[in-house]
Amino acid sequence: MQRTMTVLTMLTLTMLLVVSVHTGIRVAGLSSDAFAQEVITRKEVTISKTVPPGPSDEEVITRKETITQETVPSAPPRRVAPEVVVRQAPPPPRQEVIIAAPSPRHVWVAGYWTWSNGWQWVPGHWEVPPQRLAQRPSVWVPGQWMQRGLDWVWLPGHWE
Repeated sequence: MQRTMTVLTMLTLTMLLVVSVHTGIRVAGLSSDAFAQEVITRKEVTISKTVPPGPSDEEVITRKETITQETVPSAPPRRVAPEVVVRQAPPPPRQEVIIAAPSPRHVWVAGYWTWSNGWQWVPGHWEVPPQRLAQRPSVWVPGQWMQRGLDWVWLPGHWE
């Protein structure tokens, strides 16, 4: 009985001591957001029930909480590329043969047409997402040519 009371007391004290708040916190750097970081907090709770050996009908319930914090760099500010504007509509996209990915981390970046005194095809390729996105699923949003009046404007692809 004393063992059970000790375990229950420890369990109660542990539950009172462990309090967590689940929020993403941005820590602003010294100049602008150039040094901004994101703190990711994860909480894992494990609850187990055991019956100690012997003739008693007592059960021991154990709750274990693990809280980890990880600091990752925030997304750097997007560079504003000069806008590409063309008077001639781009050709239709080419059909590409997509070969096997070099690793499970690689994501296919589709080919596209670019303008350099005429239309030129940039072939698709496999690419590893930037390190800042490695902890979560990353998606490549392909670039596209959008018509604006009589002009065609290139909207570059980016990682999300």
